[in-house]
Amino acid sequence: MKPLSPLTPQTAVQYFQQGNQAVEAGQLEKAFTLYHKAIELNPNFALYHQTLGDALAKIGKWKEATIAYQKAIKLKPNSAWSYHSLGNVQQQQGQLEQAIASYSQAIEINPNFSEFYISLGTALVEKGLLYEAISHFQKVISLEPDSSIAHLNLGVALEKQGQIEEGIICYRKTIEIDPGFWEGYQKLGTALTKLGDLHQAAEIYLKACQIIPNFATVYHYCGETLAKLHRWDEAIVAYRRAIDLLGSHRGTAPTATIYHQFGYALTQKQEWDEAISAYRQATELQANSPEVYHHLGYALAQQQKWDEATIAYRRVTELQPNSPEVHHYLGYALSQQQKWEEAVVAYRKASELQPNSPDVHHQLGQALIQLKQNDWAVVVLRQAVELNPNFAEAYGDLGKALSNIKQWDEAIASFQQAIKLNPNLAEVYGYLGEVYAAQKQWDEAIVNYRRALEFNPKLPKVNHSLALALVQQQKFDDAIVSYRQAIELGINTAEVHHQLGHTLSRLKRWDEAVVCYGRAAEINPNSAGVYHVLGESLVQLERWDEAIAAYRKASQLNPKSADVIYHIGEVMSRLGRWDEAVVAYEKAVELRPNSAKFHFQLGEAKTKKNPLSEAIICYRRALEIDPHFSKAKIKLEEVSSVQNIIKTGEFGSLSLLGETEFEGCLDYATLDYVSGWARHKKDPDKVVFLDVFVGNNLIGTLVANKYRQDLAEAFDTHGYHAFAQKIPPSLHSNGLVEVSVKITETGQQLKNSPKSLVVGPKGKKHEVNLSFGQGEINKLIYRLQEGRRKKEEGRRKEEGGRRKEEGRSFFEGRRKEGEAFLREEGGSEEEVISQIQEGRRKKEEGRIKEEGGSFFEGRRKEGEAFLKQEVKSEEEVISQKSKESKVKSEEEVISQIPLAKVRGEKPGVAVIILSLNGAKLLSELFASFEIYNSYENLELVVVDHGSTDNSIDVCMEWSEKLPITIIPRGENYSFSNSNNVGVDETKAPLLLFMNNDITLCQDIIPQMVELIQQDENLGMIGVKLLDIVSDKSLAFPPTQHLGVQIYFHSQNEPFYPFEVRYAPQL
Repeated sequence: MKPLSPLTPQTAVQYFQQGNQAVEAGQLEKAFTLYHKAIELNPNFALYHQTLGDALAKIGKWKEATIAYQKAIKLKPNSAWSYHSLGNVQQQQGQLEQAIASYSQAIEINPNFSEFYISLGTALVEKGLLYEAISHFQKVISLEPDSSIAHLNLGVALEKQGQIEEGIICYRKTIEIDPGFWEGYQKLGTALTKLGDLHQAAEIYLKACQIIPNFATVYHYCGETLAKLHRWDEAIVAYRRAIDLLGSHRGTAPTATIYHQFGYALTQKQEWDEAISAYRQATELQANSPEVYHHLGYALAQQQKWDEATIAYRRVTELQPNSPEVHHYLGYALSQQQKWEEAVVAYRKASELQPNSPDVHHQLGQALIQLKQNDWAVVVLRQAVELNPNFAEAYGDLGKALSNIKQWDEAIASFQQAIKLNPNLAEVYGYLGEVYAAQKQWDEAIVNYRRALEFNPKLPKVNHSLALALVQQQKFDDAIVSYRQAIELGINTAEVHHQLGHTLSRLKRWDEAVVCYGRAAEINPNSAGVYHVLGESLVQLERWDEAIAAYRKASQLNPKSADVIYHIGEVMSRLGRWDEAVVAYEKAVELRPNSAKFHFQLGEAKTKKNPLSEAIICYRRALEIDPHFSKAKIKLEEVSSVQNIIKTGEFGSLSLLGETEFEGCLDYATLDYVSGWARHKKDPDKVVFLDVFVGNNLIGTLVANKYRQDLAEAFDTHGYHAFAQKIPPSLHSNGLVEVSVKITETGQQLKNSPKSLVVGPKGKKHEVNLSFGQGEINKLIYRLQEGRRKKEEGRRKEEGGRRKEEGRSFFEGRRKEGEAFLREEGGSEEEVISQIQEGRRKKEEGRIKEEGGSFFEGRRKEGEAFLKQEVKSEEEVISQKSKESKVKSEEEVISQIPLAKVRGEKPGVAVIILSLNGAKLLSELFASFEIYNSYENLELVVVDHGSTDNSIDVCMEWSEKLPITIIPRGENYSFSNSNNVGVDETKAPLLLFMNNDITLCQDIIPQMVELIQQDENLGMIGVKLLDIVSDKSLAFPPTQHLGVQIYFHSQNEPFYPFEVRYAPQL
């Protein structure tokens, strides 16, 4: 076994060698320790100090490296390399003068080493001593002509001296010598860029990328140059390659700058997601860059990520608070989130920083409109158009703000200016339509809505507004199309489905209406109103169970809705579920105790199941609320009579039990024309026949088979049918006659029938003015009617006494039988009523059959006798008033009116008609005058605007039949101007302005003249205007409007039919 040898201590050389190994391994701290140990063992060896300085310089420990180099120089003063190394660390510390001195000392020791000249030259360039630097670089090239670094640095110095082209020559020489020298490409590309030769610079970089494919910096510079050329696809490829290379190499990583530039290139290609990712990477590496946050906010805004965009823009305002652009963008992002108050704050800040920006004022105005601060918005938007008079969009929003404060004329002017500047602004046409709609000028509104949709058919709000306007014009089919277009474009609200359903129901398209109401209920299941109308439509389809379910859902959502409960009662009544009907009506009465209709229907239901006394209470309550409720009065009398019959056998009023199932009204009557309406109450589709009488003469039988839309809509049922008939003149005597219309089946007179008319020779009406003689005629009519009434009352009393006596004897015997029958059969009061009514019906049928053909003969004689009695009664009245006068007949009274004087007092009427290419319309207008007009002192003045059709020929042809004056103007003048020309042509004191698409339906001018002469306060009179419809069977088409209300401080406002109930006199 060998003895242990003692440990041999390491030498300085060994420590030095181990230090070098540690440097190669990247273990610099360990290397420092080893170098210090070597120096401790041999402190006077210059190489150890030099090597330690090199290691310290690697990690930027410049001061320690300086000390080491100075120690090396002290130990070895002739070491050129130590002076050069010392110059490097001095240059790194900005000690340029010391560095230049150190480099110069190195050259002095070794004047033939080119690297020393290069280092000295770079220090001189940095010091700004370019001439001395250039001379040193040229010295290097003389020593080493193929030194790429010398040519590169010479180019840098020349470029800094302003000799860019000479610098480019040097850069080209650099890459010629060393094609892999990336910095040569970079410097060359930069110099070419300065000269504006971006395309050549890009080619240089692309070539460098091929030669040096794994060098990130080259790709970065290449991307920058391609981006400047807007070659975004190539730039994106270059940036992406640079980022990949920087991320894959140890000790390198992509910078914030390259991520920012990469994101910007992606933004230009609208690759938003990747751009946002790149910008976020940049913000992580450089958290205080306002430009990066600004671009990030923009990209997020493009993705409509408004919350995140707002955060980014707020960060920019923190970093760059005086940037108007950023506050502007922030305001826009907040507006998109409908954070209007915050948006206004941002826009106001932007306007303070940039007061002359029309865009900022415009968007501030938009935000103020949303906050309903329209007065302020008007001020701001006016500033916008002052700053930019050609700013069409700002004019549009100014008009919107003005319309919100009802400054209609100014709003229209603003919208029109916007359209003038930019005729393609679809939304402005929509806004203009809204202004006209707000003033109920539906025609103009519709024109502008349609114009908006011509430019942009995909405006859901405009389609919706168009539908609403079309409904006002009762153009329901077109409205339905617009509603459906609005829904298809995104207005999928319960409201629009509700409105569509309502429009469909107006056309009685119940199945479709049910679908729409159902969709509205799906969207808003808490809307009682939707379920209510759904129930009403289901009733029309007789889908009773579903209707009841819908009504009950409506009642559940709105327990205080009396109407819903009432409709439940109606359905139960129709189904014969009287107990449930009574419960519903009672609840409706509880909710609305002052509704006569509700009490009446409760009474109707109670007659089916309850004692008649309860029904009587309901009818009486209905009459207390509405004393004119005739139907309730009749039912009260009827049920009271039945109750009296059952209990006492007293007669009461049996005639009331046979209440007719027909109703109707005589609207208009002359000796040559009658019109009105009639219907069967329980069978809406039943055709009603009517007998027309002039006096006691049956002229003919009419059929009421023309659908009356205005009545159907007013009373919410479709059972109204019109009749209209011309009657040839058949009476030639003077005097007072009656025109009456009766239901053929029952003989029942229509409401307003009979009507009394004064006739003259050949059956023509006297043209009587109330200013002369009409009072006497009115007295005559009154006396005749009063005599008839008294005679009829006497006849009824006489007949009533006789029937009452008979009734007593009849019911005295039948009362006991009836009571026994009820006890025995368990019959209800309802059955008794039914039996009584059935008995009367059979008795009446037998009487009519028995009288047969002698009926009309008997009635004729009876009428003649009755007429004689009436005339006698009238003469007696006259004799009582003036005993000295002889008895006068009605003919003599009328003959007192001087007809010549009456006719002479009829003022002239001029009808002013403007026309352009309206030959067909004029023909129809003239034809209607020939048929209906009876006014003689008349002139038709036609002002023609240069028609190219046969309008003039039509006027000439009709002038043979009608008093037509033609004014051919040759071209199209304004409406007001041509009306004034027509007025100048006539001397008539009364003017009637009429469009050429009008046709008369009645003899309107005599009535208009009579009205305007009756009251000196009247200045103008209008007439009811009916729609033009394709259905020629309609005697009375739907009403367009009833006239025009004129307010002297605002626009004319049409008076629409839904504002009144049915009024035949209108």
